[in-house]
Amino acid sequence: MWTEKYRPVDLGKLIGNDDVRGKFNQWLRTWKTSSKPALLQGPPGVGKTTLVYALANELNYNIVEFNASDTRTKKKLQASLGPLLQSSTLFNETLLILLEEIDGLYSRADYGGSDFLLDLIEEINLPLVFTCNSSDSKKLSKLVKKCQVFKFKQIPPREISLFLENIAKNEGLDISLDDIIKISMRSDGDLRYALNSLQTNDLNDQMSNSFSFKSLTLEQSIRGYLSSPEPSDAMGFLYATNSTPNDVLRAIFSSVVSNKIPTPLLSKILVELSELDILLGHILKTRDWRQLRYFNSFLIYSLFEHLNNQKISFSLYPNSWPLQLRIWNDSRSFRVLTQSLHKHMKESSDNIIELIPFFLIILLKHEDRDNFLLRLGLEEKDINAINRELKNFSKLY
Repeated sequence: MWTEKYRPVDLGKLIGNDDVRGKFNQWLRTWKTSSKPALLQGPPGVGKTTLVYALANELNYNIVEFNASDTRTKKKLQASLGPLLQSSTLFNETLLILLEEIDGLYSRADYGGSDFLLDLIEEINLPLVFTCNSSDSKKLSKLVKKCQVFKFKQIPPREISLFLENIAKNEGLDISLDDIIKISMRSDGDLRYALNSLQTNDLNDQMSNSFSFKSLTLEQSIRGYLSSPEPSDAMGFLYATNSTPNDVLRAIFSSVVSNKIPTPLLSKILVELSELDILLGHILKTRDWRQLRYFNSFLIYSLFEHLNNQKISFSLYPNSWPLQLRIWNDSRSFRVLTQSLHKHMKESSDNIIELIPFFLIILLKHEDRDNFLLRLGLEEKDINAINRELKNFSKLY
């Protein structure tokens, strides 16, 4: 991804917000234990996190990063940050604590996390940096009072255009200056979005109409994604929505299972969706947030060839939510069962999918069903999911 390839690693290559960058530079260079924490506030894609990493690299700080949307209970924060309260070095490296997206900390699921941060400010003897999109919320007021706030603004279109023009030249892109300006104007000051748009445009010689909107609703985005004739168009629709990857993935799943798709093709699509869900779960579990930048690309290139030329209409959760959730969760267990049967029976996956209903009938009458499934290589959670399905299946036979 070009957002990583061209991420500045030193201060001289950052663009926009020169004044606030200079002030933050001064804050960290003169930091002492009595200094207030820094709160970097501004819209996405203006370089808040990039600035922290670039300056830390220049000053030889080792960053310990957390995301508040994932570590927002007091217990989790204590477990993560507690050991650092009395430490200033790690293997002779000076530490800097970066806590991102503190907007997500102040919600009903907080459970004392915000109070812990207020205490942390008083106790920690390390540079402490927070980031957020907006500091105007009343819920943030106590924290804001204890911080030195650095307000970032949207990057002007002219600066974005100059940056994109250099990237296009470096990559050898055949793109006009007018198209670069269009991307810059539509990015709303979000450099990350602009760079993603430029890279997506490189997949096709023509500008995609999907860039006409900076932010599409989930429905608009998925409708555009499902009806796109080219990968570049589909990519544009995914980048143009602020919906979470979980919502996007489930909306695609819901739309796919609600339409009439040939069984062999449906099987392939569901296998790919299952793989993507496992990948997303791993990213969320490990908090490796930078990997999310690749997620849209995975969505495009693993599914586009299967979805292309299929008339799939948008449908969001046509079944009741409990049933939808059961289908979503249990489908992974049946995928494991299909893979195991494929291994033992030497049959194609498509043929096994068609045999699953008959296999379930056999399982219903099996006296030692759980041990049999264990011998097939299934884990307990998969066996439980299959047993739940068998309970429903038994009502038909």
